[in-house]
Amino acid sequence: MRRWVVALGLCILATPAFTQEGEAIKAESLYQSGNRLGALPYYEALTKANPNELLYAERLTVCLYTQSAGMQDGPARRELLDKIQAEAKTAVSLGSQETASLVIANFDLSLASKEKGETLAQAIWLSGEPYYGKKDFKEALNRYATAAELEPKAPEPAYFAGDAAQMLGDLPAAESWYEKALRLAPHGAKVYVHWGDAIMKIAHDPNGARAKYIDAIVADPYGTRGRQRLAEWAEAQGAVLAPPQIKPPNGGMEMFKTMGHDPSTRTPWTTYVLDEFAYQTNAKASPIGTFHKDYPSEAKARRSLLGETKALHATALEAASNAEKQGKPADEFRDLIEVDKAGMLECWVIFHWSDQNMEQDYRQFSTEHWKILHDYIDRFEIHGGVR
Repeated sequence: MRRWVVALGLCILATPAFTQEGEAIKAESLYQSGNRLGALPYYEALTKANPNELLYAERLTVCLYTQSAGMQDGPARRELLDKIQAEAKTAVSLGSQETASLVIANFDLSLASKEKGETLAQAIWLSGEPYYGKKDFKEALNRYATAAELEPKAPEPAYFAGDAAQMLGDLPAAESWYEKALRLAPHGAKVYVHWGDAIMKIAHDPNGARAKYIDAIVADPYGTRGRQRLAEWAEAQGAVLAPPQIKPPNGGMEMFKTMGHDPSTRTPWTTYVLDEFAYQTNAKASPIGTFHKDYPSEAKARRSLLGETKALHATALEAASNAEKQGKPADEFRDLIEVDKAGMLECWVIFHWSDQNMEQDYRQFSTEHWKILHDYIDRFEIHGGVR
């Protein structure tokens, strides 16, 4: 899109009324902030006063759509859809090269039937699918891009636009669309996977692709999409995927009852079991704190990211201390100690020792520590291959 400031400046030079200048600035401010309904009356007035101003016609087309999106089907909505198309045709007649204006001006409005539960944007988005299916990726992209312009908070049209741009071999455009989709839905694993595919297919960059496949795992650690694509990448690149060998006992209450009483059978895993149990039962003497202290808003204790990480950290410290005292490697605990020293135990817990109780912890942790999760996989789970 042309820089609106240039177009606005030309309009102001041609319009001596200072009130129109103020209205134009206010309208554009509202539009750019996403308040298109607020901008609508300004652009209606501006287009009436300046019928040959291209920018106003383009803006009014989109603002009118926003008004129509919440309307029930009926004569008023159909009349408004006709008005939207008429405004788009006006923009095209004035020389508009905007994708949205060009698509809407020639779109079959009967496809935007509320009986199908579709807004105009949804109908345009879905109309891109047949073009994509017959490999007319340019027209498919035009449809997806128009839907994304009309619904700037919807991630799916942007994601589809990225795929179409990828099929056209336009990596910068594909990346721009994928970035937009991820700003709207940061945990879109499929978007990261397709972004990695685009980098591999167009740029032939295995390192860049690997980074996106890792992000797909971080985006959805409990799904299979990212893991599967990273495994395919590893096979093609001669790399090996293998997580750290950390094997905590998982015996629950029965194990707690039998551990720690016989010093001859005590191991660092005894510390893990005892500390985890003390943490979850909120024991006052717990050496790693308590669940209620770490999660004061929750009445019922559960397995948690902090509790598991603290118990594993205590285990790693004890195993390292024992190895130093005994003067021999802590083979069984080597990976645990390494991950702990790297400050990445939370990552291992999330990816390999989690359950439904911890999914809520993951969301907050990933928002604040995405890079740590990414770097953990890159450092501890991918061995060999292109670097």
